[in-house]
Amino acid sequence: MAVLFHFIAICISLVVVPTLGICAPVFIISGIACPLLGAFRLVSSIFSLSLPFADDMVLKGIGNPWLAFCFSIIAGVLLYFAGKACWHMLLSYFRALKELKSRLLSD
Repeated sequence: MAVLFHFIAICISLVVVPTLGICAPVFIISGIACPLLGAFRLVSSIFSLSLPFADDMVLKGIGNPWLAFCFSIIAGVLLYFAGKACWHMLLSYFRALKELKSRLLSD
């Protein structure tokens, strides 16, 4: 039974751990960067800095920089919480795996 447990745990871990381990930090970093880029675009349009790459950073189709900033804040919050959720799922997976292993060893 222990061999079967380890085989299944390894097979599932080959998918779960890299996926959640990559998605969590990427979503968290994107959630932090998105409002910063929206603020950069807003500041560049307020002060007419004429930075050529500022218009292409966040929500290119929206002409109003205030609206783009609001959308970038909403997107940033959603991405940040998605990253936190992925991180908590990864930790829950490890806890469940540890608990199942200890239950199998005690039986």
